[in-house]
Amino acid sequence: MKYKIRRVDLKARVLSMSVWHMERMRRNLFLGEAEVQLGQWDWSQTQSQPTWQNLQPRVKFSTEAIISRGTILFSIKFVPPGSEGRGIPETGELYIWIREITGLLPTKRGAHNTYLKSVVLPDESGISGQQTRVVRGSANPVFNHTMVYDGFQPSDLLQACAEMTVWNSQPSSCLGVVRLSTGAGVSYGQSVCWMDSTADEMNVWSSLIQSPNRWVDASLPIRPNLQLCSG
Repeated sequence: MKYKIRRVDLKARVLSMSVWHMERMRRNLFLGEAEVQLGQWDWSQTQSQPTWQNLQPRVKFSTEAIISRGTILFSIKFVPPGSEGRGIPETGELYIWIREITGLLPTKRGAHNTYLKSVVLPDESGISGQQTRVVRGSANPVFNHTMVYDGFQPSDLLQACAEMTVWNSQPSSCLGVVRLSTGAGVSYGQSVCWMDSTADEMNVWSSLIQSPNRWVDASLPIRPNLQLCSG
């Protein structure tokens, strides 16, 4: 059996193998299964020596066990106010260039019809939300879409969070999220649930703050099963 997958996505995947007895007139009989955590596999093995795994009783699959639904590739840049001369731009501008998603976990029916939403929190007005077009039937959707947000001062970046959520269009469901922030848990003195960035997400946001006027390229796993704080 052969699967096409990027090595960077392997750490979030599990190879599941089940053994069955085929019954001609009745339902097939489950005999056991084995699971291999691909992120822990020794990929330095070059010989095709067999590896034995003990068959285990069936374990009910839990989506909570998935640590990533795929990888989002994007670039981000902050242009400070007045940095282009003659007072332009008047306020700081945040650019989020959504390039593509790779290794998006499919459903039993096949690949998703995928689009991506972004919002910069806190967003009391509810007008900062932007989204890409829908890419249909692809596990590696390419968007090449740039979101632009203005009205920022450099100090605001310490209080803000750029949230990117990945969606399936039919039926509408959120597949996962990436949150770029300091991860402080607090924004403008208030405790907020969306300031929960991982170490990798915080590193991207820190690079953005420290590198004004420069694109920061990033590749981050899409976190599943998170309650959306932005609605």
